[in-house]
Amino acid sequence: MKARHRIVAALIGCLCAGGLARADFQPRKWQYYSEIAPGRGGKYAQIILNRDVYCRSKDDLADLRIIQGGREVPYKLLVDAGSTGSQPAYPIKVINKSIVPGKYSSFVVDLGKPGLLNNYIYIRTPSTNFTCKVEIEGGNDGVHWAILRNDGYIFDFSRDYHAQSLSVRYPENNYRYIRVKIWNFDEKPIVIDTPLIAFEKVEPAKEMTLFQGQGAVTQNAEEKSTDIVLDFGCHGLHGHRMVIASRDTNYNRWVEIAGSDDQKTWNDLGSGQILKYDTPKFKGAESSIEYISDGYRYIRARIRNYDDQPIRISKVTVYGIRHRLFFPHQAGNYRLYYGNPDAQAPTYDIEQTFKYLSSESAVVLKLGASAKNPDFVMPIATKPWLEKNPWILWVVLLLAVILLGWLTVKSIIQTKSTPPSG
Repeated sequence: MKARHRIVAALIGCLCAGGLARADFQPRKWQYYSEIAPGRGGKYAQIILNRDVYCRSKDDLADLRIIQGGREVPYKLLVDAGSTGSQPAYPIKVINKSIVPGKYSSFVVDLGKPGLLNNYIYIRTPSTNFTCKVEIEGGNDGVHWAILRNDGYIFDFSRDYHAQSLSVRYPENNYRYIRVKIWNFDEKPIVIDTPLIAFEKVEPAKEMTLFQGQGAVTQNAEEKSTDIVLDFGCHGLHGHRMVIASRDTNYNRWVEIAGSDDQKTWNDLGSGQILKYDTPKFKGAESSIEYISDGYRYIRARIRNYDDQPIRISKVTVYGIRHRLFFPHQAGNYRLYYGNPDAQAPTYDIEQTFKYLSSESAVVLKLGASAKNPDFVMPIATKPWLEKNPWILWVVLLLAVILLGWLTVKSIIQTKSTPPSG
């Protein structure tokens, strides 16, 4: 870079540097704190975040700080979202396809040899608008069968929306043969394409209850729906699964989930199906709907009734994924500070070293109730210095232009006065 360019860059950099600087932890900037109960033993500890922290911290939890004796303690934020690890589907052969009129259609999957772990089947079909009970059995000789699951179901809706679930999970096993019965009873049997069978290792998410109750239930004649509005009481609680319980039976309804902070503008978060059958031919239920939340205060579940009578809602429960803080631990009192909208996410070495540590052996400490920080000072809303003195920026830019022009003229003069070589 030429000298004149470096000078101009330095002048402009001086104007911007103030906005990029990051300060150390200052208690007066954090509005809330919670005491962390002392614990015995363990080089590392962990705390589970509670409702107060979610409601009073930033949405991304970037303002969390653990403090001991005025010293900032590094931590690792852990999200207990669970995981699913799956292997490629096994090469299979489908044999013994058959139909028992008025009851079920069935087929047998041959995995080629015993010993292959499996617990998941995906049933491909071009058929639409059905709900079928599914039974799964396993065996090694094709004659004797053990029941693996008798209450699975698959469905497809193709109306003004399209939704389907064609997979069934069942207990882990290593049978060579898997027999599948798809109960259609008096309905037309669905068309079966080649299914997929695989093994999935599922670690379920660790959840915490965010809401439990009936909510505000209204009947929406225009939408032909039952609308349930839940008030979490604050922004920042991130639900991911809703369970809608009803005393009624023999229903199958589509549910749309939306979120809002003012109950005027609603944003779509997800959708799913709830059902409950209790008949001589089919018993089964599904009441859980997963969705993606943005921390809205209000959540609305819209149950599409169409021309059916509304179902009676007995209870709605919303679950969120648990968050933990993992940190080095020693004797002494710890506090968790939060409630600083200007805070940036910290960067600690523990992010890199955590892969060599075990959170399972960390002592679990209890996080106390939220308290107002007496050292907090409400920031005064003032204009930035440059906004109050805009002429400074213009003066600096003018000087930069003059300097750059002078350097350019000087360079031209020096070039003309230099005799050509040769």
